[in-house]
Amino acid sequence: MNCPKCGNPMYYTGNRYAELSIKIIKDKRIKYVQIHMTQKCLKCGFKSDIPTY
Repeated sequence: MNCPKCGNPMYYTGNRYAELSIKIIKDKRIKYVQIHMTQKCLKCGFKSDIPTY
């Protein structure tokens, strides 16, 4: 993925955090975990969070 600001390639910072979401559909609890990878551009410092399922 390229940086939306300057077009340089972005790198993973290794900063990973998980977000636990709970949805209730028809009185059934469905849990799913969203894991976010943080990407950073080395040239202009732009950071972006991309959720991966």
